[in-house]
Amino acid sequence: MPYRNETVDAHTDACRTTHDRGHLDALSHWLERAARLPGKSMQAAVVLQLIAAAQETHRVVLGNLACQRFGLNRNAKYRALRSLENAGLVDVERKLGRSPVVTILDGAGAL
Repeated sequence: MPYRNETVDAHTDACRTTHDRGHLDALSHWLERAARLPGKSMQAAVVLQLIAAAQETHRVVLGNLACQRFGLNRNAKYRALRSLENAGLVDVERKLGRSPVVTILDGAGAL
């Protein structure tokens, strides 16, 4: 006979799996849209998603060092961010002399 906690744990695992699947579907759709963009937009998208996942946030500072690891120089980063922004995938806050602060969006706003 199962303990009460086992039933709760099984239910929690099923809910978590459904939630994870929904998040992965949204991420997959977001990355598919980024992959259709020109230049190094896909590399910038991957860097953004990795930083966001590591920091558990949708708002990240996109520095040059993180981008260089994925083959993005400073100018390519700015072009890629412009493409992602025009596609409605991100919102970018730019300040002179500072790394851009990027908010990852879904189709209707923040992811």
